[in-house]
Amino acid sequence: MEQEKVSLEWPEYVVFAFTLSISAIIGIYYGFFGTKQKSTTEYLLANREMSAWPVSMSLVCSAVSAITILGNPVETYLYGTPTMWIIFTYIPFTLSLAFLYLPVYFRLKVNSAYEYIELRFNSTVRTTVSLIAIVQLIVSMAIAVYAPSLAINQVTGISTRISTAVIYLVCVFYSTLGGLKAVLWTDVFQAFVMLASVLVTLIIGLGDVGGLSEAWKLAGDAGRLEFFNFDVDPRTRHTFWTEIIGGYFFLLPTYAATQIQIQRFLSMPTLAEARKSLVLNAIGLTVIVGLTFFTGLVVFARYSNCDPITAKYVSKSDQLLPFFVVDSVRDIPGLIGLFVAGITCASMSTLSSGLSALTSIATYDYINKFYPKLSDAKLSFISKVNCLLFGMISYLFIFVVENMGDILPATSAILGIFLGPILGLFSLGMFFPSANAKGSLFGMILAIALMLTFVIGNQVASGQGLLPDQRLPLRTDECMDTSNGTSTTQATSNFPWDWEGTDWKNKDDRLLVKFLSTSYLWYTCMGCVLSVFLGLLISMLLRILSEGEKALKVKRDHLSPPVVWLWQRTFPQLLDSWLDSSSDLTLDKMESE
Repeated sequence: MEQEKVSLEWPEYVVFAFTLSISAIIGIYYGFFGTKQKSTTEYLLANREMSAWPVSMSLVCSAVSAITILGNPVETYLYGTPTMWIIFTYIPFTLSLAFLYLPVYFRLKVNSAYEYIELRFNSTVRTTVSLIAIVQLIVSMAIAVYAPSLAINQVTGISTRISTAVIYLVCVFYSTLGGLKAVLWTDVFQAFVMLASVLVTLIIGLGDVGGLSEAWKLAGDAGRLEFFNFDVDPRTRHTFWTEIIGGYFFLLPTYAATQIQIQRFLSMPTLAEARKSLVLNAIGLTVIVGLTFFTGLVVFARYSNCDPITAKYVSKSDQLLPFFVVDSVRDIPGLIGLFVAGITCASMSTLSSGLSALTSIATYDYINKFYPKLSDAKLSFISKVNCLLFGMISYLFIFVVENMGDILPATSAILGIFLGPILGLFSLGMFFPSANAKGSLFGMILAIALMLTFVIGNQVASGQGLLPDQRLPLRTDECMDTSNGTSTTQATSNFPWDWEGTDWKNKDDRLLVKFLSTSYLWYTCMGCVLSVFLGLLISMLLRILSEGEKALKVKRDHLSPPVVWLWQRTFPQLLDSWLDSSSDLTLDKMESE
């Protein structure tokens, strides 16, 4: 193993340039041919004519970012196979979306996810949530682009500033020109590039370590194959419960309560078509995410006696997979380029999805709302300008992201701070007819404040070395002695293979430190639960304090149909006191449309 960067040869440049060119050409096609995206509905919602297949590929691409491709193998490499349980959350996650959340959006025929919030509560809540969503999306997009820039820097030495600028330039170009149709169809192309990249990396890695059986044996000998960890301690980074429950809430907010995915669902003509896309999405996620986790085992098998992180061959754990690729395929022309193209596609998909969502939020939640008399042609033009501006603003946040720590926990923190409470707000609206506007808004804001305090405390504790180190054994016995360039072994390791890995539980930490040690996968769940609990509590208190005022009734079509059915069979009289009887949509009518 060597530390020097690898200069790309012409095959790598050809593969990478081809990937960027196809994406740009798709944007040119939808921007300059056909109807040329002159209609706002076409530009932002693809005329609501998209079929399940391209939308499902786009859903997968948006969810499987470069953070997933770079971060998941590292999680398996450091913490073992309990990470793979998250795949089983795709079943309840898909069912929840198909029957609890999406029916509400399709029944109301909204243009924006946050339009529902105004219908259910009021315009103040809608404006607050959409502003929070704008901030969250801009920061998340910067993280999603910076991740592959680290990989490109690792394999080529190209500056992260240059690589991120190129990615932003191409992505903003086709997103601005081609609108949602271009974003969806580039996602289809990029999905295949991502899959090819992950598959090639995995296959070559298996060949290097001696095949599947040898990789499995080495991982087992090192304690990596622990599938049935039912530890209920929320501090344990990966367990069955953490992955199933925490993973469910980790995935749900983006799909159920943000414009970034709701916009894709609304681009389809019917709820039935949207449900088909969800099934295909679950299959696609299972394949690609499963491959990334298994890649982590192969990477560990390759470096079972020389951990590149401990040996300082890489500066951050996020660079482990790029280092593995360079070490494995540097002599095969074009494959490093394919890997770089794969993670770039993952990043571009997330970026283009965010740009499209931001443009849609600005158009429907602000411009069209405050200037309703604008012609559709002017509104469409303004939307394109907004797409360009949001791309420029997000790029500036790259300079902030550079100073963040490991990417996956950082992303989880952002999800917990913002998306968890926002999911709680949407859930309050759809599931709890007693929730009112002020109570739900204050509950969400308090939940965000509490989560922000928690995450800041977690980062401070981490910087002081107070949080438990739960990494599994890593060895450096056969690493090259870099002080003199020889290949003599260092005969060192940070843990023996028979290390139990539970010593951190026996530390007499303060209660606050134990609380701050909660696994990052619980953050979104914590934010959602806090938002729902506080929203219901404050709604109840406000109702008691304003007993003389007439409470606003909730329309039945603003609630999730299965939840209405459940309320009717458990507390029918209580439900009747909350519902507006003038709006009487039944579940049967809902399902027939």
